[in-house]
Amino acid sequence: LEIIAADQTIINFNSFNIAAGETVNFIQPTNSAIVLSRVLGPQASVISGTLTANGILLLTNPHGIEFAASANIAVNSFVASTLEISTNNFLNGNYVFERNIDAGYARVVNEGYITGENIALLGSSAANSGLLLASVGTVHLASGDKTTVSFDQRGFMQVEVNQETSGSVLDTTGKPIKDAVSNTGTVEAGQVIMSAKTASDVFENAVNQQGIVKATGIVEENGVIRIVANKNVQLSGTLQSTTIEVKTEDSINVNAKLDTQGNTNLEADKDINVNADITTENGDLRLFADKDGDGTGQLTQKADTTLYAKEAGNLYVDGSQEMTLHTLKTDSGFIKVGTQRTPNEIKGNPFFAHTQGDFEIIGVASEGVTTTITTSRGDVLKYNQATGCTLQATGGKIQDLTNTPLPGDYLKFEANSFLVNSAATTTHIVKNNGNLYISDASRNNDLITLEAEESGRVTYLAKNNITVESGQDVATGPGVIIQANQVQVIARRFGAADTPLHVDSLIARFTRIDGDIDIRESFGLGTSIMLRGPPEGFGAIIYNSNAHLILEASAGSLRTGPESTVQSRILSFFASESIGSSDAPFYFQTSEHLFDCHAVNGLIYLDSRDTPVTITGNITASGVISLYTGTGLINLQAGRVTSVNSSISLEASSSSINVYGTLSAPQGVVRLWTCGVLDVRGATIWSLAGGYVYNPKADPVVSWVGVGGGGDGVSWGDPLNWSGGNVPNNNT
Repeated sequence: LEIIAADQTIINFNSFNIAAGETVNFIQPTNSAIVLSRVLGPQASVISGTLTANGILLLTNPHGIEFAASANIAVNSFVASTLEISTNNFLNGNYVFERNIDAGYARVVNEGYITGENIALLGSSAANSGLLLASVGTVHLASGDKTTVSFDQRGFMQVEVNQETSGSVLDTTGKPIKDAVSNTGTVEAGQVIMSAKTASDVFENAVNQQGIVKATGIVEENGVIRIVANKNVQLSGTLQSTTIEVKTEDSINVNAKLDTQGNTNLEADKDINVNADITTENGDLRLFADKDGDGTGQLTQKADTTLYAKEAGNLYVDGSQEMTLHTLKTDSGFIKVGTQRTPNEIKGNPFFAHTQGDFEIIGVASEGVTTTITTSRGDVLKYNQATGCTLQATGGKIQDLTNTPLPGDYLKFEANSFLVNSAATTTHIVKNNGNLYISDASRNNDLITLEAEESGRVTYLAKNNITVESGQDVATGPGVIIQANQVQVIARRFGAADTPLHVDSLIARFTRIDGDIDIRESFGLGTSIMLRGPPEGFGAIIYNSNAHLILEASAGSLRTGPESTVQSRILSFFASESIGSSDAPFYFQTSEHLFDCHAVNGLIYLDSRDTPVTITGNITASGVISLYTGTGLINLQAGRVTSVNSSISLEASSSSINVYGTLSAPQGVVRLWTCGVLDVRGATIWSLAGGYVYNPKADPVVSWVGVGGGGDGVSWGDPLNWSGGNVPNNNT
């Protein structure tokens, strides 16, 4: 069908639909000639075929307009609207679109392909899940009861929303539409504007952007993506433009990953909630909550999310009330926190990272519980002393030129070199590249200073905790001892077999990040103990025998040789694989108790070499758990022993067993072997197929089965005292 129309032609249709495979062509005298196609009938328009026009085409239908997935629209400038325009306004060039008060609320939906120099979808609701392409012009998606369309001298379209949408829009099933404006498809144009004004409680969101939007720019102007609303805005997907602006009188929610190119500004009079990563490939990234300054707007960043301004881009975050921060990252740009709106309180665990360059601290100031760090590159970093923060200079250094002790509960510094003075409860130093060699340690009253060869210096309080970490090796020079309340060392290797890493602390934790901890030798050195591995093994360590010793093989197993024993006042063991084996148990002795023991993907075989063992924490393995004490007592206090996929065996072959905690083998059996007293008080024992209590003085061997025929386990109550040959029978 061809329709030849002069400029300012008005065509009234009772209905306007185009079936799939059909074509309607509007032929106009010039590309600036305008035609109004107005639908007066009671049905929505469904466009499934092809529609073309070489000029400006306005299509209105107050009952709705739908472009199906098969639709192919090619119009020089195109407005599809469920709002109506009066004849006088049209003829006078006043393109004011208003909802007829006698009509309902309808929407424009595009699932197909629409191309032109200018495209506008106007209505009570506007949705795109297809493709809108105006490569050198503008695309508008707008919601309101009244909008005004205009054209500038260059022919580019502008849309202003004058009145908010006052009522709900229903879908084909009669359910309310949640979004006034939504995009789950693709929009490509010189400039893209989404605008919505809605009354309260009409929509859940004014704008919901989930798709791909690219704004490449128009003549003499850079690309712009602009989202303007008076209610909630949901953001995700991809936004690419020189400038990206999102402004709302309500809140902005980023619920899925958002990637942008260009300067990106998110401004909300109320809250900004970051629930997914936001990355801008180039340009600044700004998040500004409480833009109107009334004191009721906060910025909340969810844990495990990252705000990242790449290349030379800077990162700004502002908001009143509480500000919750996690990872904030730039390449060569700076990070500014709370410079436009000062938050009442910082929450979360701020992780400030520069992938290029340094953190050169030139100012430290504290007010209340908030500490502010300023740097020579322009950073303004705020954190809560009750939590602390992390500074990461991936390829550079961290230097505090003020020499001011930084307060906090936990402060972490990741760099190639350091110059820091920490008053934190726990100070954590990470050398990003190469080995960390501590060449000197000195003490001045309550302060300890560690000098690291080629890696700088760190000063901390002796009463507090220190963690030193490297992706390679951590070693100490001759006579150098790392002192603190708690010392943790995280590395691929600790010292060397002939030059042990020496620590002196109440808690000593050694975490090997690659390989096993295979202990071949152990011996006492006065009040200290040395553990040594094979020449190419984990190295060697010296620690205080009165310490709580924690050994962790985060990517391997824990093993001891037949002549070696791990000893300390309190012991904890962790492994990603196994701890000991059936033919080579892990030998240990503790003067106080075994606190925790976990083999995430393996089994546990422990042997205390005929010494008593008190368990106060948790022992967990995916496979078998076996504890043998020989002549030593086994005393399970309030702890829990759990074999996830196998069985549990506790054997004090020449002594007694006390069970006051929980034994759980939901996929196996529980075996208790003792020649002494079996004392069970307020304990719970669970097993798939029952278990066995063996005592040579009891004849025959006593067994129990799970309640209900097995699988539900057994629970023993208080008080029960099992001893000698007086062993109760099933389910007692």
